[in-house]
Amino acid sequence: MKAIVAAAAFWALTPNISAEKSLLVISKQYGLGCLPLIVAEERKLIEKYAKSAGLDDIKVERATFGGGSIANDALLSGTVDSVRV
Repeated sequence: MKAIVAAAAFWALTPNISAEKSLLVISKQYGLGCLPLIVAEERKLIEKYAKSAGLDDIKVERATFGGGSIANDALLSGTVDSVRV
């Protein structure tokens, strides 16, 4: 379970984060497919690993969407930084 949560946190932080980034918006959907992100959210693992990587001022927000097309539209418009579909 730890490996899944760590992989989800790494996956969420890797693509779009930089030293100048202070807000990370991650989308999630309803269902078991997003369980690793839900666990990471509950335990604040993304913030924990960002802090250990030297990114102290990272704020993480979550946006919940009901479908993949809505999440993709949010990603294309720049509303979210990472999408799990």
